[in-house]
Amino acid sequence: MKKTLLFIGLLGATTLSFAQVQRNCGTMTNLQRLRSVDQNLDARMQEIENHTQQIIQNSASNKTGGVAAVVNIPVVVHVIYNTAAQNISDAQIQSQIEVLNEDFRRLNADKVNTPTSFTSVAADAEITFCLATKAPNGAATNGIIRKSTTVTSWSTNDLVKYSAQGGSDAWPAASYLNIWVCNLGGGVLGYAQFPGGAAVTDGVVINYNYFGRGYATLAPYNKGRTGAHEVGHWLNLRHIWGDAACGDDLVNDTPTQQASNYGCPAYPNKTCSNTTSGDQFMNYMDYTDDACMNMFSAGQKTRMKALFATGGARASLLNSTACATTSTTASYCSAKGANVTYEWISNVKLATLNNASGANGGYADFTNLSTNLVIGSSNVVVLTPSFASTVYPEYFRVYIDYNKDKDFTDAGELVYTSAGVTQATSGSFTVPSTVTAGNTRMRVMMKDGAITGPCEQYTYGETEDYSVNFVTSATSGSTLTLGAGTSTTANAPYGTYYMDERSQFIVTKAELVNAGYTSANSLIKSLAFNISSLSAQVMNGFTIKIGHTSASSFGTATSFATSTMTTVYSANYTPVAGWNTHTFGTGFNYNGTSNLIIDICWNNSSYTNDSRVFYTATADNKTLFYKADVASGAVCGNISGSLSTARPNMKFSLGASSSTGKIDPTPDEVAIVNTEFGLYPNPASSNLSIAYSVTSAESNVGIQLFNVLGALVLNADQGVKESGSYSVEVDLNGHDLSSGVYFCRLNVDGKVTTKRFIISK
Repeated sequence: MKKTLLFIGLLGATTLSFAQVQRNCGTMTNLQRLRSVDQNLDARMQEIENHTQQIIQNSASNKTGGVAAVVNIPVVVHVIYNTAAQNISDAQIQSQIEVLNEDFRRLNADKVNTPTSFTSVAADAEITFCLATKAPNGAATNGIIRKSTTVTSWSTNDLVKYSAQGGSDAWPAASYLNIWVCNLGGGVLGYAQFPGGAAVTDGVVINYNYFGRGYATLAPYNKGRTGAHEVGHWLNLRHIWGDAACGDDLVNDTPTQQASNYGCPAYPNKTCSNTTSGDQFMNYMDYTDDACMNMFSAGQKTRMKALFATGGARASLLNSTACATTSTTASYCSAKGANVTYEWISNVKLATLNNASGANGGYADFTNLSTNLVIGSSNVVVLTPSFASTVYPEYFRVYIDYNKDKDFTDAGELVYTSAGVTQATSGSFTVPSTVTAGNTRMRVMMKDGAITGPCEQYTYGETEDYSVNFVTSATSGSTLTLGAGTSTTANAPYGTYYMDERSQFIVTKAELVNAGYTSANSLIKSLAFNISSLSAQVMNGFTIKIGHTSASSFGTATSFATSTMTTVYSANYTPVAGWNTHTFGTGFNYNGTSNLIIDICWNNSSYTNDSRVFYTATADNKTLFYKADVASGAVCGNISGSLSTARPNMKFSLGASSSTGKIDPTPDEVAIVNTEFGLYPNPASSNLSIAYSVTSAESNVGIQLFNVLGALVLNADQGVKESGSYSVEVDLNGHDLSSGVYFCRLNVDGKVTTKRFIISK
């Protein structure tokens, strides 16, 4: 039996050295940091502990811990990714929810491994979890937030919980369990915040390599038990060894043990004189391998359930309506082809989605791939089958879960059906105006024979699942707002305390996409900054230039970028209070793949106080500025400045780009000089070689193929290229291009060359 002690005396943690393969929980490290910045944290946690002990005493004969009903907790998962691998799939996320429900309800299959001496105290905690179906604003959601970030690694300092730091802001802790999935550094698998901490940081953080069961998770922590361990902390459980030599975890039915256990010890493992049954190393709150964990104890259940009793620290979750149903295992039905020896789906195209794949065993989970669909818009989906040898007629169906209820059976959710086809097929559908913004699932099915439904298990063919994101931007244009910070000390680009100023800002592609950018609106028409403190002095020659760049921030060299930029605005400008919009004479065509660099310069002969702007602090240096009292014109050629993480909040207005959609099918139009551009062979039958050269560093190169009607048939953008010669090979058979006349357009930094070629098969 352990003694019951008050919490304040338990906060000292032993210092342990962990090997790379050992479990490492950062909860106590995070707690020590929070205590250092929140002087009232100990008092709040002591109040929670007093309440917990009172509930334990009052319910000594009541194993429900004072709460009789099963508690259902809505979950929102924030996927913060820097690489494609970190952007884990919906299915992997769902697997973690399933593990939590199994482990907290003692429905886990490996519960049979609990030693007989502990089965009498192994408990169903009567706590379940569901991905939220309702967002804080009442909109429908799938409970998953995805955010691309420039941050490559996170620590236990909670920055991942702030959008301004490149992470994602928490949803209200009174209604949701927030879980952040990201790339945690330092060998940390995860960490949690105990009850009593600040609401804005409340929740659990887990390394993407250890979130969920199976998929790309890494052994020996690949069965979802890191989630059970960290959520246990969030529900007021301590490490089973009490974070001290023979320490106290405040639970009576977990034997005292010397320290954390690793791997999977042989039973019994006796320490600290627990000579009867030894350590309860199979408890989720130890450090053993996932495969060795299989139980919570009755005492741990009572501690957790006490949080939901009247006056409990997490009792508000009982009133949450964020889950539309109490069913915690709801998931999409399975649909799979049993045999892909002969045929499979090789390509799916929809809006910006263009996924080429091979045979995937009859089913492929591509829910980490997503594209934006504008509510009310018409869209075209293109589907391509591939065959090992003999060609068979294939039937396609496409379903979209418009109402996000995890099925495809509602009216209108079958959006495309094909007859038997042997090559690429396409069809159009319109997103209903009644759908709500947010992510949902799209299912693509291909079968040798007619498809009977979205959950069919069939013999020959394949199923692929994707994500689509509904957005409200009208196809005629949209407004993107980057940054919502309320800080006001920044003054660039309106810093009139000096006579002259040059400033540059970097905006990443990921930031634009997160703000709602879609390829339908790639022409930037205006840029605005929000003034918080006005000094209405004219800025002469206020000039805005925009360019593409591969950089995501400015480096320590503090040099202004010299890449080719397009002048989009130039005027003598007098700022006004609030948002100042600079409407471009000629819009800037964003290529949709690079980052943006914005250069602003002006020159005055007098000065006054600054006009300050609202800004957001960024994790990296995304602002570079130089201010001086110099002769007119000199500052715009300055090559060095000061780095800053204070980037002004911005608004972009966008519209349909003049360089998207169809082209005028006029051959051999040349707008590029000193650029080699050749197509070989011409006519071509199976392969086309596209040779070109780039004369400027960091040039953005796009290659597109159009048919004789001017319709785009292949987008082969090359991204950012250094100066030099390049060659691109296009498999004409693989893209199902039939015989006829086509046009190839080369776009280098907005300058275009078009050449005609012929496909002859």
